Amino acid sequence: MNAAKLNAWLDAVGVYFTRRMAVVFLLGVCSGLPNGLITGTLGVWLREHGLSRTDIGVVGLVGLVYAVNFLWAPFLDRLRPFGLGWLGRRRAWIVLFQIALVLALAQLLGIDPLANLRGLVLVIAAIAILSASQDIVIDAYRVEYLRQDEYAAGSAMATMGWMTGATVLAGFTVLHLSGPLGWPLAYLAVGGVLLAGPLVLALAGEPKVPAEVLRHDTSRPWRTRLHDTLVAPFSEFLRRPHAWLVLAFVLLFKLGEAMIGRMTGVFYIDTGFTPAEIANYSKALGTGAMLLGGAIGGVIAKRFGLYRALLGSAIAMAATNLLYAWLALAGKDFSILALAIVADNLTTGLSLSIFVAFVSSLCNVAFTATQYALLASLANFAMRGAASLGGLTVDWLEKSRWVAGTAEAWAAFFVFTALLALPGIFLLVLLGNRLPVMRPPSAAAARAAQA
Repeated sequence: MNAAKLNAWLDAVGVYFTRRMAVVFLLGVCSGLPNGLITGTLGVWLREHGLSRTDIGVVGLVGLVYAVNFLWAPFLDRLRPFGLGWLGRRRAWIVLFQIALVLALAQLLGIDPLANLRGLVLVIAAIAILSASQDIVIDAYRVEYLRQDEYAAGSAMATMGWMTGATVLAGFTVLHLSGPLGWPLAYLAVGGVLLAGPLVLALAGEPKVPAEVLRHDTSRPWRTRLHDTLVAPFSEFLRRPHAWLVLAFVLLFKLGEAMIGRMTGVFYIDTGFTPAEIANYSKALGTGAMLLGGAIGGVIAKRFGLYRALLGSAIAMAATNLLYAWLALAGKDFSILALAIVADNLTTGLSLSIFVAFVSSLCNVAFTATQYALLASLANFAMRGAASLGGLTVDWLEKSRWVAGTAEAWAAFFVFTALLALPGIFLLVLLGNRLPVMRPPSAAAARAAQA
């Protein structure tokens, strides 16, 4: 390896070791924690209380709010909460949502899923709405806080933070605390970590954005401000070349992986693994692989470019789903379980950090929160919708005449999820080198175009 290539690799790795990346990581933890509580361990909690796979999938529909948070993103992009405006437009909203999330988690105390499923769903829905709203502002904060040449590493750090919150805290820790404390108190104890968010934001400060972006809030006629809030973020994006093709790719990229996401815990229990074994393998072993994958994804995206990084990660995601099919047919085998978990989580972390960098690169700083929320919502719409159908699909396969028993139903399900990755791969190949033309114009140019 010559000196130039060595320096390129060192630059790609060295960007991780800065205070800015530490801030992005900690905010990622705050983002992933509530998400993991309602999309990961919730399934194990409900299954332990005797709910069917179909019911668990239906309860998971509350997660669809992540897919529609772009509807209120324009208001979070422009307004500041009353009494907290002195914190800045990004930090004020984040602090407000984090406090509200802890209060919402406290409402789970005393709720029995079987006796009061409706009450549980209402609280989970409130947590999902607050979490999705927090995500809007944290994503915008990150895009504005980092330089553009830091997006790949920043996306990796945000992804690793998100995974730490969703798997180490909401997964591994909650699973172990659920025994001695009970599920509701375990949720609240872990959710208290969110109260550290305001301290992180106090140390980091408010992101600096171009003056013309802030002038939009105060100095223009109200009709112009309303247009810029509700219409301009979408129209500016859709006028770019190949915009609809990119939106279709965002919608389909993680479809196959999403369908198995909520059902893995159910699959482990159906295969004979205990909650403690799930924690030790799926959460502890999987977390390390996922964090490593996130770090590798940031380096690969910076070193080889987003297109090649996206294509490689998409193929890897589809291939690793087949390992779960092998585990389903083999039964309770810890060696296959470990292999499947490591491979799946490694490619999940890899693909997620690359995908976040890709989405961040498409956002115009004049409409950061809204455009990022739009793109993330499209991905979430497909992912949450597919995830909610996971249990129904397995139940249908189990009753069909093409498979014999639960094990074969699970194996067929995982093969099907691998095939679901093909449309996204096809669109990415079709896009090819067209991706660079999707980069947004400057904030000033965007404002001029809307005038």
